[in-house]
Order: sequence, then structure tokens, then C-alpha cells
Amino acid sequence: MIVAAIDLGTNTFHILIVRGNKDGSFKTIFRQRDYVYLGKEGVETLADSSYQKGIEVLREYKTFLKKYQVEDYKIYGTEALRLASNGPSFVQEVQAQHQLDINIIDGLVEANLIHKGVRSYLPNLKGEYLIMDIGGGSIEFVHFDEEGIKFAKSFPIGISVLHQKFQKNDPLLKDEISAIAEYVKAHIQSLVDHLQSTEVKALIGSAGSFEIVHAILEKKDATFKNQFKVRDFKKMFASVIHRSFEERKSIPGLPLERVKFMPVAIVLLRIVLKTLEIEDVIVSPFAMKEGIIKELLD
Repeated sequence: MIVAAIDLGTNTFHILIVRGNKDGSFKTIFRQRDYVYLGKEGVETLADSSYQKGIEVLREYKTFLKKYQVEDYKIYGTEALRLASNGPSFVQEVQAQHQLDINIIDGLVEANLIHKGVRSYLPNLKGEYLIMDIGGGSIEFVHFDEEGIKFAKSFPIGISVLHQKFQKNDPLLKDEISAIAEYVKAHIQSLVDHLQSTEVKALIGSAGSFEIVHAILEKKDATFKNQFKVRDFKKMFASVIHRSFEERKSIPGLPLERVKFMPVAIVLLRIVLKTLEIEDVIVSPFAMKEGIIKELLD
């Protein structure tokens, strides 16, 4: 069976097409990421240019569905489409032009799909773990063990939101970093309270910014294999945070499309790791789109 997941994020759109097997496993046939930046002017309203680009990207995705003879698919919209005043008109226009139905999901559904995707990549974990998914509009956390989910929540503090709200200078000023820290810690207090008497083995970073951090570290030391220590992240943080936009362009492993938001992303990650006193990070290339695939195959 050939199925597809289309994930409409605040910064990026993804399409993943796979061939599913009878045992529930799957093999990737095609995948593509497009930087649409729905939230580039904030998540309250989709910018006109991003709105139109999103329509065109989905036109292309429809051709992929036909080309690869996809039998079933799901399209899920997240934070920007949840909150934007013109989100409903975007959904209606996509349906009218391309006959594609977008499902707008809430943060809890998003967190559960992320968990499903990560667990399909890391099925044999034993003990307490915490998943963190850094999106443009929101961040999802899922605390789980081998028996299932213990806590799942979405927080409206994605990197586009933080960039729009706090970053007025590049490089970030010390006061801006402090303001981000105060804002993030206030928002994740319910997570901190929940984990107060729990020691998680590691933070599992799902795709996106975590893959970029890992790629930068791996360019320096090839021994990093889908995981890193906080001490290594701290060294990387110190070497990146004071660089300007132009200086960051030359960092090995950092894609040009990620240069703008990288400072906010690593500040956010540092705050979480420090607040929760976590020392180990596992990077999962599987995230929500793989969770959608598992949902379709199940």
C-alpha cells in the first residue's frame, strides 16, 4: 500500500510518500521539504506571499500524489493554520483549487503523532524519556516510558514566534536572550512541575532544529551518531550565538534556510536543557509526518 503524509508547518511544508509493508514497517519512496514560512509576519495572519506560495506548493504535492499512485493520504495543518485569521480561507482555497482536504489539528493531537513517529524509529527504549519537537509556531513535549505517554502538551513558543517577539538585533543581545529565557520558562512551568520527581534518561529531539545541531556537531567530530552530550552542545552554542547572519552562513552543516532562526533555536534548546537538567540528547529523524504514516498504515 502506498500512502502519503503532508505536514503543513509554520515554517516548512513536508510531503512523505512511502510503501507500507504488512508488518507495519515502511520504505520511503519520495520526500520533499519546502520552506513556505507561513508565520514570517506572525501567526495571527498568514502573509500574502507565504499564503500564495503555500497554495503553489500544494499544487505540486498533488502532482506527486498522482505520480506515485498514492492510495491514501492525510494533510495536517498545525500552529499557523490553527491561529491565523485567514487560515480558514487558505484551507478553503486549497480545497477549491486542488481538491485537497486539510485537517487542522490541535496541539495534543500533534504531540501524539510526534510520539508515534519517534517510537517507530526508537521502538525498544526502556525507561523515562522526553520528546521535544521544535516547530515554527509551537513546541511539543511528550514524556513517556515503555508503557505509554505520561504527559503531552503543545506550547505556543515556536522559533518563529520567539524570533518575531524578541529578536530585534543580529547577533542577539544579552537582554534579548534573557527575555526569551524568562518567557520560555514561564510557558513550560507545567512541564517542569510534572517532571519534578522524575529523572528522564535523555531528551529525544524530533527532526528539524535537532538535526541541524547534530549536523554542525558531526562536521566537527564524525563520532557523533544521532546523539550528543549537553557539554558538546554548550561548546557549539558558544561558537554560534555571537555570530551575525552573514557569519552564520559559513557554518558547516547549517543550511541557508535555517540561518535566520538558528540563534533563537539554540537559545530555546539551552533553556530547556538547563531548566530540566538533562545531559543527553538523542536525535530522531522521525517526527510528525512519520506518525501520520503509522496512523495511515495502522
